[in-house]
Amino acid sequence: MMRCLITLRDSVAMERAMGALAKYRYTADGESVAPEGHPREWSHWLLEINSAEFNAINDHVEAGDIVEMKPSTSSQTVV
Repeated sequence: MMRCLITLRDSVAMERAMGALAKYRYTADGESVAPEGHPREWSHWLLEINSAEFNAINDHVEAGDIVEMKPSTSSQTVV
């Protein structure tokens, strides 16, 4: 499955995306979503997710929340 790197606008956008992703992964019986800390404390708001996870968050973020989306070349989650 293709992985992509999503850049989000700010901490509020990240919270919305992570909330949707947490629900998706919970229902898909996946792994933990968020790293330690709170999105407002981070300096970058990046998610490395696959296309199914992107579809899960896409309906829950607002227009303008996703700043950039590009194919990922690594296999590690970036936050």
